[in-house]
Amino acid sequence: MQVLRSAAVSLASRSDGSFLESCHWADGFPFNLRLYEMLLEACFDINDETSIVEEVDELMEHIKKAWTILGINQTLHNICFTWVLFHCFVATGQSELDLLYAADNQLAEVAKMQRQQTIQSMPTF
Repeated sequence: MQVLRSAAVSLASRSDGSFLESCHWADGFPFNLRLYEMLLEACFDINDETSIVEEVDELMEHIKKAWTILGINQTLHNICFTWVLFHCFVATGQSELDLLYAADNQLAEVAKMQRQQTIQSMPTF
C-alpha cells in the first residue's frame, strides 16, 4: 500500500510540479471518483459480493489516506460508498436487502451532513 501511495503522490502533483496540502490528480475529478469507487469495492469479498472483508476497518484507514490526493471529503466518501453498496445490491439480483438498507443509511447520513452544513452557513443577525 505504501508503494501505491508513493506512486500516487508523485503523479498527483504532476500538473504544476508542486505538492500542496490538497493536490488532485491532473486527469480530472470523474477519474478520481471512479478510482475511489474501485478502492471502496475492495472492501467486499471477491468470492461473495455480499460479504465485507474481515479487515475492512484497516482497509478503510488506508483508503482514507488517499482522500487529499483524490480530492475526497466525508460527504463524497458517503456518496461513493452509497453507490458501491447499491451497485452490489443490484449485482446480487436485488436479493440482499441488507445492502439496500446500508445504502439507504449512508444516503441518510449525507442528507444529515448537508442539513448541518446549511444551518452552519446561515447568516446570523
